[in-house]
Amino acid sequence: MQRRLLIIYKDPEFDERDEVILGQCEPFTSGWKLILIPPDGPRETLLTGTYTDLRKIQESCAPLDEIDSVRQRVRDMRSLITSAVTETVALRKNGTSLHESTRVLPLGAAAIPEELGEGLLLVKDEEGALIAVLADPNRADDVEALDPNLRLLLEYRPRAIVLDLSRIPEPKTSLADELVSFRDACRKVHVFFGICNATDAAREMLANSGRALDVFADSAAALAGIPGK
Repeated sequence: MQRRLLIIYKDPEFDERDEVILGQCEPFTSGWKLILIPPDGPRETLLTGTYTDLRKIQESCAPLDEIDSVRQRVRDMRSLITSAVTETVALRKNGTSLHESTRVLPLGAAAIPEELGEGLLLVKDEEGALIAVLADPNRADDVEALDPNLRLLLEYRPRAIVLDLSRIPEPKTSLADELVSFRDACRKVHVFFGICNATDAAREMLANSGRALDVFADSAAALAGIPGK
């Protein structure tokens, strides 16, 4: 089976002397393109931005095979690159040489999407804490789908992430393993992670797994339990 390709490319820029402008390929320069090359059909430019931002999106799309899923992931992550724009400006010195000056232009906080992973997670912002409802029970134990979408929440730099399990009647042990892994990832960046609205089956599964996770009755209790609030 032929697999789609997702590449990052930039057209070279030239000055009035038809010489390549130095420094234009630095990771923080703008004008890079995220290009989708399907097995059959024309290539498609999905997004334009800095190499650094597009590389994050490219890595997030790596586990995805379906082209529609790739497009959706790019749409989900598009708001991340609007939180700040890194612009590289070519400056002329003494009318001859060109030097690169990089500046960051803040544009405000990135908009947080209401859903991620084609409905896998439904997201709500509560004063800097993210409440994410695991909404698709059929994909709750699909680590390849769940893991990148959970980690995408960290890109918004919340003070806490609370996962609502109310729609998952019979979770599998693999979900507990994933939640512990994500909890550890949150701790590394000093983000509180908790679980709320777990069904009886989910609570039993978490208890039997021996995993030490913070479980709360509901989202209000979870928000109240955020350390240092």
